[in-house]
Amino acid sequence: MKSSHSISEPLQQNTYRARLEFVMDYQFDPLIHRMIDKYGWEELETRECFEDMKRYLCLAAQTGKPLVPSPRIDEIWHNFILFTMDYSEFCLTKLGRFIHHRPRRRDDEPSRGNHVGLTIRLAQEFFGTLSANWNFPGLKMEAQCTCSNWCQCS
Repeated sequence: MKSSHSISEPLQQNTYRARLEFVMDYQFDPLIHRMIDKYGWEELETRECFEDMKRYLCLAAQTGKPLVPSPRIDEIWHNFILFTMDYSEFCLTKLGRFIHHRPRRRDDEPSRGNHVGLTIRLAQEFFGTLSANWNFPGLKMEAQCTCSNWCQCS
C-alpha cells in the first residue's frame, strides 16, 4: 500500500510529468542576472538552482503537501517572488495556481511530521538523484524523525 504522501499513482504521475515538462520550459533571465549580480553566484550554478526551484514549485503545486525548500532553493525563490508580476504569471500559467511562500511563525502549532524528509523523499521519487541545491546543511535526519519543519534529530 502506498503512503498517503505518495503521488505515484500512474494517472497522477503522468499528469505530473506532463506539467513538469511544461514548467521546465520556462526561462527567466532577469532572475538569473539578479542572483549573479547581487549574490555573486556563478551562472551555471544559478541556472541549475533555477531549474531545481521550478521542480520544487511544481512538486509543491502538484502534491499540496507541506514541503520545505532547501536554503539554496529558498533563496532563489525569495528573489523570484520580488519579480511580483512575473512570479504571479509563472504560477498561474505554469503551475495552475499561485504558490504562496509562508514561513513558519513563532505562534504556529508544531508540525506533525518531518516536512524536510517528505520533501526529499518526494523529490527523489520524481527526479531521481538530486543536486546539491536540495541539501539542508547541518541537518542530520533520522528515518523516523517527528521534528517540526527543520529537523533537529541528533
